[in-house]
Amino acid sequence: MGYVCILCEKPSQARNIGGTLGIECKHDHYFEIKKSGILPNGATLVWSVGHSVSLKEPHEYDDKYETWRLEDLPIKPERYEYKEMRVNEIFSILCKSIWLKPK
Repeated sequence: MGYVCILCEKPSQARNIGGTLGIECKHDHYFEIKKSGILPNGATLVWSVGHSVSLKEPHEYDDKYETWRLEDLPIKPERYEYKEMRVNEIFSILCKSIWLKPK
């Protein structure tokens, strides 16, 4: 098994999971999880604050939806798209740096 990065929705969930798996080292925005039979290489457990992704707003599909008009409703794009929430930029940067960290 390769290295594992566990993503949690919120800090309390991370504390619960970390407490169960065994926290080796606590950092400001992530925990290092101890090596075990389940995780022979250990793991990194990170958490988000707020929602990680959201559906794009109507105006992000087409500028004509900046101002809503009754005749444009319902707004149903051919394909729904997601966007990363701004509050989680640090979360994404942290995940990438942890993920790429040599073990």
